[in-house]
Amino acid sequence: MKKVLSTFTAMFFLVVNSYALEVNQKNNLVDFMKKDIFSFSSAYLKDLYTNKQLTNVNLELLRASDRLFSLIPKNNVFKIVTFCTLSFFNYNAGTTLHEIGHGLRLRSYGIDFMLMTDMDDSRPFTKDENYFNFFFKELFSSKRAACAANPIGYKNLQYYFESLGEINDFYNFGIVFSAGGINNNTYLSEQISNNIHFNNSSERPLQYYIYVNNLLYGALYDTSAKESGDDPFDIIYNFNQKVRNDFQKGTICDAGIKSLFLSATTYSYFYSFFTNKPMVKPYGFRLPDVFPYITTKGMSYKVVTGYEINESLNLIFGFESVFGKEATTEINIGLNHQTTINKFPISYKGIVTFGQGLDLEVSCLTPISKYFDVGLECEVYSVTSLMGQRHATTNMKDGQGQSKNLFAFIEYRY
Repeated sequence: MKKVLSTFTAMFFLVVNSYALEVNQKNNLVDFMKKDIFSFSSAYLKDLYTNKQLTNVNLELLRASDRLFSLIPKNNVFKIVTFCTLSFFNYNAGTTLHEIGHGLRLRSYGIDFMLMTDMDDSRPFTKDENYFNFFFKELFSSKRAACAANPIGYKNLQYYFESLGEINDFYNFGIVFSAGGINNNTYLSEQISNNIHFNNSSERPLQYYIYVNNLLYGALYDTSAKESGDDPFDIIYNFNQKVRNDFQKGTICDAGIKSLFLSATTYSYFYSFFTNKPMVKPYGFRLPDVFPYITTKGMSYKVVTGYEINESLNLIFGFESVFGKEATTEINIGLNHQTTINKFPISYKGIVTFGQGLDLEVSCLTPISKYFDVGLECEVYSVTSLMGQRHATTNMKDGQGQSKNLFAFIEYRY
């Protein structure tokens, strides 16, 4: 077995080194990294799902959709039909991400969940949390999708917090669970915006459409919510149980609209459309984008910006703040870099968040051929942080510690 492993390792480095020489000679690593991708990650296995990794699935589908759309000649009626079809397809992908957002918040508290393409409160609980199966079911379903908690686990959690005399923590759980879907939609908008900036994209109409659609998802939902079971209604209920009457109907809607008009990405498509150029970066600075998230402390606003040192090195910085009774701020700093080390091509990205706790997202990959690269990614979230509320996969019930995940992946670039 050791001989086989040694032989495989030697062959791997031989292939990588051979491609490294080609990359170094042609100086094309940056161009290679900007290509569209399809990936397979160990995070796509059911027990390893995380919001960040499943959002990558949506982003890859979007990039492929824009690539397909760009192949159709202009001034063609079929182009409109294609845009509508691809928009519907990616909208349903966003719905799937919304529902799994609820489910993964339940899992972070140790509660099983099921995904349903037909909302039915009387249905017996059947553990079903397969993201990809649900995506295809939802694609061909005209009924309202939903995510339901295992009622036994839900009741046990309430008894657990009551026994500790910390019933407010149960209502915090209710906020985290109910907000999981809307927060995932906002997170998809944030990742689309980052992709547009890092890749200097100028012709990505579907990405811009889904960016706006998901950023306003909470706003549209907030205005239409009428009863228990509607996420904004349940979020407000749990805030009221905590004697927090500053979170009312319209709060989510206002935050979404403000963020849309305060974000540079909102306007960048129109600039690109009329000038045929990528978005403006004055003196290398990324114009800020704003994203609204629902937290147990209230509505937060996350500001994302950065600085492009050169085409292959971007600095990332920003902050997330909650204003009002439980005001708090967390700071984000990081970088995105494509380079070669001793002729060995490598791309790495890291973001650290300081505030209520320490959050860390790090990824590293290297090309192994003209079309493929492999890599590792690590996610560490404090369960006490604003980001941890949205992305932690364990320890939320205990209210302390960290959630840690490590993934391996392979990507095909085209």
